[in-house]
Amino acid sequence: LVVVVRRDLNLSCGKLAVQVGHAVHSAVAACPADLREEWEGDDESKLVVLQAETLEEFTAICRHAEEAKLAFFVETDSGVNEVDPETDTAVAIGPAQGSQIDVVTGHLRVYRSKDEERIKELEERLRQAESRLSSERDGAGDEHSAA
Repeated sequence: LVVVVRRDLNLSCGKLAVQVGHAVHSAVAACPADLREEWEGDDESKLVVLQAETLEEFTAICRHAEEAKLAFFVETDSGVNEVDPETDTAVAIGPAQGSQIDVVTGHLRVYRSKDEERIKELEERLRQAESRLSSERDGAGDEHSAA
């Protein structure tokens, strides 16, 4: 089961959790009992949350799921708190075989908030700066030992 969340909405952590929960509940509740039991009993079954960067990408994913004849359930928010009324926030795709869902979502990244993305970017820049500093120190030490 894969849930794709719209990252462009900048949902708070709590709102994101609620939207994913509603989407998963809808998907599992609508699933035929035999398929649900098979999915729940499968040690390989997973729940993955991925991100769509824009409404257009989100809409294309829903359309692709429909074309692939996969069960999918769009979570539409009532707009009480963070988003406008009738805003599509998440889509659950499945349960189905991972290879079937990958055809639709395999190109997407695991969901990360924009703050998490910024932290990862800064951590990488810090690693690069530390590496350059270490190389410069090693080079300066080589110059002194050669003298």
